Amino acid sequence: MRGAPWLDGTGIDYRLAYGDPLRRSQYADSRWAAPTALLLAQQLRRRIGFAAVDSVAADCVLRVELQEFSQVFSTPLASQGVLQGQVSLIDGKRRLIAGQALNIERPAPTPDAAGGVQALVAAGEELGKQLADWLGRLDRDGGLKTCRPAR
Repeated sequence: MRGAPWLDGTGIDYRLAYGDPLRRSQYADSRWAAPTALLLAQQLRRRIGFAAVDSVAADCVLRVELQEFSQVFSTPLASQGVLQGQVSLIDGKRRLIAGQALNIERPAPTPDAAGGVQALVAAGEELGKQLADWLGRLDRDGGLKTCRPAR
């Protein structure tokens, strides 16, 4: 799991899309327990399971690159957790097997840091579901055969 440099810290980010959508801010008194990329990687390992991660990791790398992981306010009282990025499955020779863009949004129940965290956790859970489904489809279609050790 890789995150954009601005995701290396523990601050909870938000954007005011109705005002200055390119400006990223952080809540002053709220923090994640660890950098977001690390937290998401742990969540994905739990969701996908160590067995699935290990079988992919045998000869392939599952790379998740985050560009956005923040609470985005469309109005002062309405916001959503936004997770955007790219996922790639790369073989042992560093060739791309498959990839897809990620764009997940989940509504925040409240317009504050706590609501943003709930929305972003839900977006992370959805990411795990989507990755498990995607890997399952690749496996059914034969796309993961280069990722398995020869029998």
